[in-house]
Amino acid sequence: MFASGSFVMERALLISSRRETEELIKETFGRRISLSIIQDVEESELDDSFCLIMAECDYNCNLDKCLKKFLFIFNHRSVSAVLLKPVVTRDRSSNPGFFLRILNNIESKAVQKDVLSWLKDSEYHFGSGNMSFSAFNPEQKIIQVEKSIVEEGKKLSRLEDLAKISGWSLAWLSANFHKFSGILFRTFRARERCCYALWELVSTNKPIKTIAIQAGYEPLYFSSLFKRFFRIPPSSLRSLIGSGQALT
Repeated sequence: MFASGSFVMERALLISSRRETEELIKETFGRRISLSIIQDVEESELDDSFCLIMAECDYNCNLDKCLKKFLFIFNHRSVSAVLLKPVVTRDRSSNPGFFLRILNNIESKAVQKDVLSWLKDSEYHFGSGNMSFSAFNPEQKIIQVEKSIVEEGKKLSRLEDLAKISGWSLAWLSANFHKFSGILFRTFRARERCCYALWELVSTNKPIKTIAIQAGYEPLYFSSLFKRFFRIPPSSLRSLIGSGQALT
């Protein structure tokens, strides 16, 4: 971009505490953007010069950290925003990559669309054209299942669909997901669904019953599951963020 005859570098914000993620993002963008890195959103002031917010998720479902990040992103919803979720394998060094969950996609602004495209096409994003999967590598099949769970959003896959991605039975997937990822299949899937639900609670005024069904759960069970991960039921969380008064 040029302004008044001078080159103006686009700016992006990375919310992360991991050096590895910082290095991956720097390699992804190179000199095409100016990257600001913070660990706590309370330390950041965002202005209109930023074209992308990237928030790393560590799968820990810590309400204090997660809610602060989501509220920060929602309050700056004129800027494109994504969650960066590391690939989960027992040996992270063999797969230094990430998944993307898009939260805000401001397609009307060309520069934000371009920056998102760079991120999607990164060699570290599992899903780019630069990433190939072996049909005979079970670990890569498990990563494909993880990607589907993380990136599907509202189209959260059925168990049968996820099993088809792996090319094996649901029993095989359940048994081997933990073997290659180090986390139980049902736990990983439930965390992702509750993460999706947390963003919906923050960013929309949908009824909790609707969010529960979209996340793939019966409302009563969803409330119990959500409380297990975030230590507060979704109804109480809605009250904390103003019972929808700050939502659109």
